Amino acid sequence: MPAARDTASGLRHYLEILGKHKRIVITALLVVPIVTYGSSLLQTPSYEASSQVLIGRQNIAADLTGFQDQSGFQLSDRPLQTQADLARVPDVVRRTLTATERDDLSIEAFLASSSVAPKTNSDILEFRVASRQPGEAEELATAYAMQFTKYRLELDTAPARRARAQLQARIRQLRNNGETNSKLYDNLVDNEQRLATFEALQTSNAYVVRTALGAIQIAPTTKRNLMLGFGFGVLLAFALAAIAHALDTRTKTVRTLEEQLGVPLLARIPAPPSGNGALVMRSAPASVHAEAYRVLRANLEFVNRGPGARAIMATSALEGEGKSTTIANLAVAYAREGKKVIVVDLDLRRPTVSRLFDVPARPGVVEAAYGQVPLDQALHRISGDVRVSTLQILPTSPPTRDVGEFAASDQLRDLLDELRRRADFIFVDAPPLLISSDAITLGAVVDGIVLVTGSDSLRWQTLDDVIRALGMCPAPTLGWVVTGAETLAGYAAYTTANGRD
Repeated sequence: MPAARDTASGLRHYLEILGKHKRIVITALLVVPIVTYGSSLLQTPSYEASSQVLIGRQNIAADLTGFQDQSGFQLSDRPLQTQADLARVPDVVRRTLTATERDDLSIEAFLASSSVAPKTNSDILEFRVASRQPGEAEELATAYAMQFTKYRLELDTAPARRARAQLQARIRQLRNNGETNSKLYDNLVDNEQRLATFEALQTSNAYVVRTALGAIQIAPTTKRNLMLGFGFGVLLAFALAAIAHALDTRTKTVRTLEEQLGVPLLARIPAPPSGNGALVMRSAPASVHAEAYRVLRANLEFVNRGPGARAIMATSALEGEGKSTTIANLAVAYAREGKKVIVVDLDLRRPTVSRLFDVPARPGVVEAAYGQVPLDQALHRISGDVRVSTLQILPTSPPTRDVGEFAASDQLRDLLDELRRRADFIFVDAPPLLISSDAITLGAVVDGIVLVTGSDSLRWQTLDDVIRALGMCPAPTLGWVVTGAETLAGYAAYTTANGRD
């Protein structure tokens, strides 16, 4: 059973990898067969025809005349591969091209498009010729086999012809000398007649037993190419997915992130829809996107029963991960439940809250903390929306003095204490953890921290740095939120307080 569970777990892991890199997998599965099919369509059709030649081992002329042609006998007893090599000599090819009147085809081109090979466990040579036209392939294959048999016949009778020519020359010499009555003359005439009979009876030891009967298409083999292309595409898809997985330094799943961070996932926030703006809790409170913030509110209330945090800070690892949008929508979600909520923008280097709620950036938190204006004058209410009448905004603008000094000042601490007396919850928009030390400093004046991270931006090295930074904050980390996480594996649209289905 443990082995079966390990196998199932391993298979599930592989499927998760393929699912995570499904674009690469689908691309490889589609592109390779399409390219293969396209190349098959562009390939010039080619047809192949074949003919067969039997290599004989019996010499009828020698049997009848008693004259043994040693050259021919030895040639017929040689291995069939020798005969196949003999068929590839330029002289045989030249005769074939002449017989078929193919002046446009060179010897080298013909040899490249043809082959001669012995059949297994037989005395038959198979001649194969490929051509763009099936009729041309048939004609060339048949002519090739026939020209080889004629060439073999010439080789078989060549010794007898040479010997007879020498005998005829000697006989003429004896006649010219008047020695026709000698015994030598009679012997020479007898041998010359025997050679003439042998030459007349001599036939080739190679016979065409089958001419080319039709041609088959050998290229393009579209079906085979598609099957090979699909198989190669599958292998390529697996290989590319494995490489992409190995090179991907992003954290892989919700469960892995929870284990590394040591805090629960509170919500998965999709990217805001186009046209509704980032503050969907006000512009589209009944939408699916707004529902994600209600889930965040419910889960945060659950995990906050023990700590009882009232001043909650939202931070992120890096810029552009959606912390300001998240904390603003979360504040609206609490206000719609009748809670008294104050949003404080303490991202002094890049303030965003005033723009989100469309309120003036000054006077704000800096002016109120240093007593330049009354706190009531720095707090802004959202006009025209009675459903969030309990929501107040304390914006900010970059201060003229040192930002880090303000974050650690007693004035800011006193201001937050006053805000606690006025509101049920204070939501603080803080700078990113890894950009400056401000967030760590602010961790000493708030009651709890919510980490906001983008699904595609949190990598293993970044995660280690975030864990180290959170460990230096006095305030506890209540949970984390993932934004723009449509592709994050292991989490659904609605979650429980521990971040799982």
